[in-house]
Amino acid sequence: MIGTMLAAALLAMPGVPVGASVQGTALIQVHNPDSVFEVTVDARGDAGTIRFEHRFQGESGWATGIVDCVRTGGPVGVVTGKVDRVHRIGWLKPGDRFSLSVYDHGRRDRIGMAWQQEAAHCLGPAPDRAITGGNLKVRAGSGTDAPD
Repeated sequence: MIGTMLAAALLAMPGVPVGASVQGTALIQVHNPDSVFEVTVDARGDAGTIRFEHRFQGESGWATGIVDCVRTGGPVGVVTGKVDRVHRIGWLKPGDRFSLSVYDHGRRDRIGMAWQQEAAHCLGPAPDRAITGGNLKVRAGSGTDAPD
């Protein structure tokens, strides 16, 4: 909880780079070697797309989303938005919010994910899950946002 609040506070501060981006693909083994979660994100500024896919025992379900916020601070990035399409993920529906936090640490990246009521605009959970494949890149933009 403290990690989440700290990441959120740092990333929501005035002076956040304009044009920040989070891009790439990450694989995560969820429950066992046959259960793989894949996240592909292409988020720049406050726009972009994201795709989540869960593969388990030859079956798969996926969801796509439209990004409405990207914030970065050092090697940490937060991407939020709304789900626009869902296939075979029963607990998720179009319009639900998502939040993805990324800690860009070369090939040892970490991510955190939140859904629905736990996913607030421009805020993200602590990136506490190690990826098992892929690579995510967090980049600061040029200039800074004007303070509110």
